[in-house]
Amino acid sequence: MNFRSLFLSLFGVSLILVFAGGLQAAKMQKNLKKVPDWVVDLSRASVPDYDSDPNFVCLLDTMTFEINDEGEMISKTRYAIKLLKKEGFDDAIAYASYSEDTDKVKKFEAWVVHDNNQAVLFGKSDITDRTSKQNWQIASSGRYQYLDARRDVKVGSVFAFESTIVGTNIFTRQSWYFQGEEPRLRSGIRFKVPEGWEIKSLFFNMDPLDPVESGGYKAWEMRNIAGLERQDFAPLNSELVPWATFSIFPSANAKLKRPVHVHRSWKELSTEMTQQYLAKTYSSEAISQKVRELTAAGSDNWSKIKPLAEYARSVNYVAESLDLGSGGGFVPRTADEIYSTNWGDCKDKATLLCSMLGDVEIKAFPLIVNAESRDTIYEEWPSGLQFNHCIIAISVDEEVSSDSIVEHPVHGRLLIYDPTSEMTSVGDLPQQLQGSKGILLAGETGGLIDLPVVRPENSVTKRWIQAEVFDNGGLLAKLHEESKGQEGRGERRVYRSEERLSEYRDRLQSWMANYAPAARLSEPEVEDDLDTGVFEMKVDFASPGYGKAMGGALVTFKPVILDRRSDLAFSIKKKRTQPMILNPDHLDEIAEIFIPVGFKVSEFPEAISLKEDFGTYEASVEIGEEMVILKRKLWINENLIPVEDFDKAKAFFESIISFEQSPVVLERAS
Repeated sequence: MNFRSLFLSLFGVSLILVFAGGLQAAKMQKNLKKVPDWVVDLSRASVPDYDSDPNFVCLLDTMTFEINDEGEMISKTRYAIKLLKKEGFDDAIAYASYSEDTDKVKKFEAWVVHDNNQAVLFGKSDITDRTSKQNWQIASSGRYQYLDARRDVKVGSVFAFESTIVGTNIFTRQSWYFQGEEPRLRSGIRFKVPEGWEIKSLFFNMDPLDPVESGGYKAWEMRNIAGLERQDFAPLNSELVPWATFSIFPSANAKLKRPVHVHRSWKELSTEMTQQYLAKTYSSEAISQKVRELTAAGSDNWSKIKPLAEYARSVNYVAESLDLGSGGGFVPRTADEIYSTNWGDCKDKATLLCSMLGDVEIKAFPLIVNAESRDTIYEEWPSGLQFNHCIIAISVDEEVSSDSIVEHPVHGRLLIYDPTSEMTSVGDLPQQLQGSKGILLAGETGGLIDLPVVRPENSVTKRWIQAEVFDNGGLLAKLHEESKGQEGRGERRVYRSEERLSEYRDRLQSWMANYAPAARLSEPEVEDDLDTGVFEMKVDFASPGYGKAMGGALVTFKPVILDRRSDLAFSIKKKRTQPMILNPDHLDEIAEIFIPVGFKVSEFPEAISLKEDFGTYEASVEIGEEMVILKRKLWINENLIPVEDFDKAKAFFESIISFEQSPVVLERAS
């Protein structure tokens, strides 16, 4: 179903959580007298036959907004589904999310209608009011009312709920997704606004809809929409399904109780938000003293930036998500408060770092980004609701060299840095942000900018293996890996997630066992250098059944020892209808494999060289003196593969599989 909140809390605050329901105090009714007419009518509606065999069909999914001239908003939700299979029972839940600083739930009711015209009615005791606070938050004004009907439905039942929320929430932008993963018979949104107010609509993945006007309402609606069947590695639903966003602009003479958060341009958005951040960025004597201490040895731009950036990264990540309906999710705490408490969320860390850099006369700007999807920022929609994270852009001189630098037409060279990413070194940028867009909060000279992309050679794993295969098929090997950039960040996260080195070894052993049967490992040696972004690991391992020995005359083994592909990661059972996202993967490997004394190589895989727009793969097996040498280089950049190029990607990876599954055959020398 659609995300129904009247607001989005910026920077990682989830407003809706679904928990397992408890026992209900619902009451069974032998007739439908106490069920609203709209629910009764839907329960009697015929449902089409679907080839897709859905778990349920959504009979109705609508939301209505009424706004008066003071900016008070009434939102009404109606939602109903018919359960077609037991697997759909988990969707028989209702919720109404709100922010307690601006909103009140005036109505929240739900019903179940069985196909024998009996109904289940729910009372106040069936409804729980819950906080949206997560474990990394110390407080949140986000709440939701929740009702669980999963134990009250049957196959053939209709579950419906209705909610009404009244408030003065400052966000007058709403988004609506017409399609979901199950079929919908009717889906839509409508608005009623005072005279002189403007509703501006934008449509995505669909042709624009003309509104239907009736009784002062404007409605946008679709009917009989098929369910979305997601395919492997497909983009987010916002790139696939028809949806729209609606921006509501007050009239010039509106008597608003509080300003609304809606903008016509990125420049206008930057100007407003910059003032909110500047008001919190001022320094203090305590901060200045810490800055002097951290930069005492610094003589140039970089030697001052680096220790301050590392300090901001070390601040404990904790969020205080209050006044969400009033825009509290957008506004940081003061730099002095962040410093004195040593905790804060992403916008707090960026604010503190801006303040500290200002003490050494280095300009820096908050930068609002989307930490979850780089490809779904729409330039034609100037809204902070597209974003959920805050990082920083730091002014640097020509002496600073980094792939994470962008050239701004007004502010010059800007280093993009995320002080929340604890596993990323200063000068690098998390993979999920690379190539995306962000809002530079630099007043009238700010706005939407492109984020940099780090060169693949600065985000790569280099692997060296020295191994020996024995005449019984056993394998002894030494592995040495050096990962840097974002490749190193991934290894670092795995390593630091384990409390003891032995646990990290066990995880390595589990990974290796996928390729080297019954693998046993020595204690790994690890050098984790966050300063340079390099993660280095060395380990010895053995696999007694790696190869196959045949009567003492032949031995076969696969020269690709680790990370050997055996099948496609994506399904090819159905025709591809959605683009495919390839995750970045950069590997440069050399393996020297000594062969048993008295044996010679009789067969080995032919060299392979593949090149497509999305990546390259080169691999070969060379025959040396008493050894075979595997050289393998995989270079996949993050790409969105269009449907028409899917066969190229399929053939690319099938060729890799063919090589990596091909064995070397040894025969005993005569």
